[in-house]
Amino acid sequence: NKTNASATIDKTGGDWFVNGDLRMNSYDGSTATLYNRGGNLVVTNNLYVQDHGSGEFYMEGGHVIVSNMVRFGEWTVPANGIANLYLNGGVFEAKTFRFHNSSGPYGYVVLNGGTYKAMADGSVAATDGRLGAVARLYFKVGERGGTIDTAGYDVVFPLRLLQDGSSTGGLCVKGGGSLTLENANVTYTGKTCIEAGTTLVVSNSTVKSNILLQGLELAGAPTVGTSYTIFRCNDNLTNDDLANVTCGAASDFTPAVGEDGKSIVVTATALKSGYWTGAKDNNLSDSANWSDGVVPTSGTAEIYCPVATTFTIGDTFSPGTITISDDSAVVTLGVGDLH
Repeated sequence: NKTNASATIDKTGGDWFVNGDLRMNSYDGSTATLYNRGGNLVVTNNLYVQDHGSGEFYMEGGHVIVSNMVRFGEWTVPANGIANLYLNGGVFEAKTFRFHNSSGPYGYVVLNGGTYKAMADGSVAATDGRLGAVARLYFKVGERGGTIDTAGYDVVFPLRLLQDGSSTGGLCVKGGGSLTLENANVTYTGKTCIEAGTTLVVSNSTVKSNILLQGLELAGAPTVGTSYTIFRCNDNLTNDDLANVTCGAASDFTPAVGEDGKSIVVTATALKSGYWTGAKDNNLSDSANWSDGVVPTSGTAEIYCPVATTFTIGDTFSPGTITISDDSAVVTLGVGDLH
C-alpha cells in the first residue's frame, strides 16, 4: 500500500479493497499522484494523501470510501510539499479530514464537480495537540461547483470554504441531514442549493450575509404543499433577506422567515411540467422521473442535476430543447435517440 519513489497511479475502473491504511508515498520524500476514474476504492482505515513527500489525489469518477481519516501528512508536510485532494467527479466518502502541520504549507480539498459524502454526525475535521491543527486545511469550490451529501447526518464543517481562484461555482447541500458552517471564512461566489429536506446552518453574520447575497435555492423535487427549513443562522432575519431565495423545481413557491425569526422556510406550491426529478432512477424515458408523470416528447425539458450523472435516454425521451440548470454538475447523456 505504498508507492516507491515518484509515481502516478491511474485507476480507470474495477474495484480495489485496502485492508488498513493506504499511503500514497513513503518517507523518502517521493511524490505520488493517484487518479480514481471509476469503480470502487475501499480503504478500511486511513488514506494518507501525503506523508513526508508530496501527494495529490484526483477523484474523477466512481466511489471512494475511507472508513476513518483522510490524513494530509504523517507528522508534517514539508515546506515544499503538496497535499491536495481534487473532487472532480464521483463520490468521495470519509469520516474526517486531518492536516498535520500548524505552520508549514497548506492542504487543499477542491470541490469541482464531485461529491463529498459524510459518514457520521459531528465535525468533518479532526486534530489534537501532537498532530497539528486543521487551520491550514482549506476546502475550495471550483467553477463546476461541488456537492456535500450529509447522508442524513448532522455535519459540522469548521474549515474555510473558499472560492477557487476566480471561479463562480456554487455549492449543493443534500442528503436529508444538516450542514453547519462554523468558519467565518466562506467566500465561494456561486448560488447555494439546498435539497428539500436538508438544512444549511451558519454560525456567524458574515457567512449569513455572503450566502444570502449569492442566493439560496430549494433544489431537488419538493413535495407540493410541504414546507422546508433550508437555512438557519444566529441573526434575526427580515423579509428583505428573502430577495434571492428561489425554488428550482417549483413554478410557484412561498419563502418566509420561520417562527424563530432566524430561519428561512420555503413551501413549494406547484411543480413545473417537463421537469426531471429523478425520483426513481436516471432513465429519461421513465415517466416516474418527471414532475407531471409525462416523458417530454416535444417542447422544452428541464433537467436539474446536483451531482455528476450519467443518464439513460431510452427511445421515448425526445424533446425539442433540453435545458440543464446552470448550477448543475456535469451531465453525460448515454447512447440513445435524441431528436
